[in-house]
Amino acid sequence: MGLRLQKATIWDLKPLAKLHFAVFLEIDLFERRLYPDGLTKKLLDETFEKWRPAIENEEKQIWMKMVAPNGTIVAYARWWIDGQEDLAVEEPPPHTEGASDDQVAAEDLQDESHKLSTESMAAHIKEEKYLFLAPLITAAGYRGQGCGKTLLKWGSEYAKEHGLQCYLLAIPGAKEFYLKHGFEVLGSSGGDLARGTGRGGGAKPLENTLMRLI
Repeated sequence: MGLRLQKATIWDLKPLAKLHFAVFLEIDLFERRLYPDGLTKKLLDETFEKWRPAIENEEKQIWMKMVAPNGTIVAYARWWIDGQEDLAVEEPPPHTEGASDDQVAAEDLQDESHKLSTESMAAHIKEEKYLFLAPLITAAGYRGQGCGKTLLKWGSEYAKEHGLQCYLLAIPGAKEFYLKHGFEVLGSSGGDLARGTGRGGGAKPLENTLMRLI
């Protein structure tokens, strides 16, 4: 039995969170700056509570996973069924309690990057309702085995079946993958201006490229 595509449920949230942080703490220096202690039990519990309402709201989000023969989740994709109301720039959340000065500066940069990405999306996305991918993640040992392709194919087919345009924000290392699988570039956002602020020093947010399924 090979890798299986399945719908994720609330019972998968902690394994999904562990996979999420394992990958981003590996590939993104800025993520390590935001979470210098890595995935602590406190952060895992907070992520579970934050994600729980989202995965339970099946009218707005669909989470799909790739499962290895031993039952381990090795990849996942989070598909958002969004509308124009979701493109509003929200007030940033409060700083993490007890955060260091560097973490506070990093959180400010993250908020700024998110704001710029949202503004870029609002400038390009005109559909009243659309499908948005954020994120698509594959464990290090399973990259190149078709997990991302399978998850992306599922979302693309769902979008077509439901008459939805499909969008995503790609980090630098993923852009070529999405171009290869039928997406086009609409514009970049987030990283450049955040890098230019000069606040806090250290790693900055990755630049995001807004892409659309052709």
